[in-house]
Amino acid sequence: MARTFKGLVDFGAAGASWGMPGGAVEASVVPGASGIEFSVAKAAPLCVDYAQVVDLRLLNYYVHLVTDAGTVVISQLGKGTEDFFENAYDALNACCAKAFFAQGQPLMEAEGDYAYDEGGEERRSHAKFALYEDALFVYPHDMGARRVPLCFSDEPLVQRFSTTLRLRTGEWYSAARLGKDTDPFNRRLAAARKSCVERWAAAHADLEAHLTERLGETYLPRYQALCSTGARVVCGLFDAAAAGDDSEDAADPGFWFAAIGQGVAAVELAIGQAAATYLYEFDLPCDFESSLRRAMEAVGDHREVILLDDDAIREKPLCRMLVDRCAPVRFLREHNVGRLVHSGSWEDSVRAFLAGGR
Repeated sequence: MARTFKGLVDFGAAGASWGMPGGAVEASVVPGASGIEFSVAKAAPLCVDYAQVVDLRLLNYYVHLVTDAGTVVISQLGKGTEDFFENAYDALNACCAKAFFAQGQPLMEAEGDYAYDEGGEERRSHAKFALYEDALFVYPHDMGARRVPLCFSDEPLVQRFSTTLRLRTGEWYSAARLGKDTDPFNRRLAAARKSCVERWAAAHADLEAHLTERLGETYLPRYQALCSTGARVVCGLFDAAAAGDDSEDAADPGFWFAAIGQGVAAVELAIGQAAATYLYEFDLPCDFESSLRRAMEAVGDHREVILLDDDAIREKPLCRMLVDRCAPVRFLREHNVGRLVHSGSWEDSVRAFLAGGR
């Protein structure tokens, strides 16, 4: 059960929009599972969900909760100040793990410094790390949390003070100053990455070897129609954690295939249910295939994250957190220009779209 802390809270400029009094007021504060909960006399209970949190900082025994509506300052928590901060930090991270669709328990957790570079955008600070069998999660105290997919990574580069994981698309992520956890972290990261890459490659080889059978009567005509357009057709899987699971009770996680033309693409989800063909436009040069593979692996069987409109995403805090923290998912959402239902005119429509180019 989440712990309750008592202190003073100044809701600042955001207070009025939340129905909270101005100035510093006495309050009970709880770092809950989905957000920071506030109880103030003569005001309705308030929960600031973690999707709204931009930063969480402890400065001179004042906790600054920076949100997209303004900064909330929490003080006079006494000896519980550091406990509150750690509780809130861990609760934020747990919510990020849900948003990243973490599967199972971490293989290892550690804490230290981090740095990463995503297409020229660099960040570095302090973070907590959680290693899963399919990804490394990086949890700083702000919106910079990341899920680093192991299936797309090169072998970790271990240097004197840091360990760096580089993706094949150029982004890199490093962990440093892990103390006594350094050597165990390096060993487990290398082993998890090797296992995940091998499973991912084997599962894709199996998909390609049995593609006609996997396509079946429903998807084979659509696949053949896309191939006949002259566009480059590729296929892939969703779930790195499930890749290679050939147990009898393992469910078919489905797969996707796409026709990629000059600045346009048509993507089909082979997930065993009624769907549509999703259309994308993008500026050249652009490695659309890499972004597509990254996004599909990131969402797994939660395809709604790439398909729902912006208003619907705003109503789902976990989906919003993933979109804010995963560039490939944002890329797909931002470049979607519509969809084609599977009607009698589908083939002519998709052919015309792919022929149009940009």
